[in-house]
Amino acid sequence: MRLIDYLRLNPITVDLSAPNKKLDTRPLIPSGVQCFDISEIEQQLVVKREIESNDSMTCHFTQRGKEILDGILHSDPTQAPLFGLIAPYDYSWWEYPLHMDGYLSTGIALRDITSIINQTHGGSVDELKARGAKYMMDARFINLYTMNTLTYAVYEGYAMIASDENGLLVGYKNESNLPNCTPQNASLAVLLVSLMMLNHGMLKREPLPSPPISRQQRRYAARHNTTPFVPIQFHFISSRLTVPKRPAPVAAYTTKAVGKSHGTVYVVTCATCEAVRL
Repeated sequence: MRLIDYLRLNPITVDLSAPNKKLDTRPLIPSGVQCFDISEIEQQLVVKREIESNDSMTCHFTQRGKEILDGILHSDPTQAPLFGLIAPYDYSWWEYPLHMDGYLSTGIALRDITSIINQTHGGSVDELKARGAKYMMDARFINLYTMNTLTYAVYEGYAMIASDENGLLVGYKNESNLPNCTPQNASLAVLLVSLMMLNHGMLKREPLPSPPISRQQRRYAARHNTTPFVPIQFHFISSRLTVPKRPAPVAAYTTKAVGKSHGTVYVVTCATCEAVRL
């Protein structure tokens, strides 16, 4: 089960910002939210993840991932090699799996909050406007864990991202509830790269078929007089653009008669050319 479907069934998550605090995720995934699987982009930026002795996670990045992360963490955010950072939808969900013991997947709920730029004055908003900010997004980071057959979701922080009219990063605020915020920085880098490439047509969107409703789900729904739970459809984001396949070569040379109105006409076909009249 994907993280977003788990949250639809169990919307109240653990919030690490305060003891015994909970977060209701229902406002983050309204009806009609667009969902993307960005596992391929994550694999191109993160080499591996390791769990340290204090249970914190350490991420090892590829060379390109290091460049992007260094630009994001730079004192001047415009140094990040990123552009086209504009929310494609009012609400969207970005998810990729974590192939580690106890760690199942990471999900990012992205919301377009550009109206804040237009309706709010003073403080950091005026500072962002002075830098040329025109668009703003709010990203919420949630992880899905498992322990002793128990599965639970944890809200681990948020980031506010501002960009100018061309989508160039002009400022952001990254608030993590973890002592080591490297995993959240990695998730932020994966999100921003996915946004940039998607908005510039550098990625291919492929709709993934939804898992079929099982017999057990149908029986449960019939017993409780409810409709069966239907998983949300995802789009797989791939950087591998399709290349048109060349037609299979015609075997050897062939000759055949094709008309007799003005005498016999022969057509010769070969593996490297079109039909040629003789």
